[in-house]
Amino acid sequence: MSRTPGVGIVEADQQRIFDEFAVLEHPNRPRGEGTGLGLAICRRLANLLGGEILLTSAPGKGSTFTLALPASVVNHDPPGDLTPNDSPDRDFAGAILIAEDHAASRKTLAKVLRRMGYRVFEAEDGYEVLELVRQERPMVILMDVNMPGMDGVQTTLALRSDPTYRDLPIFALTGDVTVDNQQRIGEAGVDGYLEKPVTWERLEAALAKLRDRPRPA
Repeated sequence: MSRTPGVGIVEADQQRIFDEFAVLEHPNRPRGEGTGLGLAICRRLANLLGGEILLTSAPGKGSTFTLALPASVVNHDPPGDLTPNDSPDRDFAGAILIAEDHAASRKTLAKVLRRMGYRVFEAEDGYEVLELVRQERPMVILMDVNMPGMDGVQTTLALRSDPTYRDLPIFALTGDVTVDNQQRIGEAGVDGYLEKPVTWERLEAALAKLRDRPRPA
């Protein structure tokens, strides 16, 4: 079966396509249409796992993207300095609950947290969050803002209305960092927000802020 060659990307643009909303001029592309956020997010996720995305492309022949990850990630083995059981400080306050409807993003973040040594629970929407926190109070919830059914803002408001969870740390996960959205998130009662996709450094910094908090009785 024959294959139609792809558009391809000129060498001068091959790094620009990983920029957010990069616009590349090409006769077969609608004028002004950009690359969006997909490639930028993929590159950040790859970097979060210690890997990279490689591109091979030629105009008129198409493009090939290759995801390169460390063997420790592919084999599900944490690096030597992140073994969960060899550092008691890593499990200082219980588990982390990730609320994220995008399965790939949720699984990637969960894998990173487990590599850091934390136990992780996962929820696809706000209803699952409310059910899971009743089973075991997590040390923190990483809450996606936009989820179907019951979104992150509604879920946060529901938790804050219950005295049991009024002080439960919640960090919002969002790709929308506009002032209006930050205000809407903040008014719901979150402790802060993490821009998606979350980098290793920002994740570590956010979790470090919780280490001095007393564990609930």
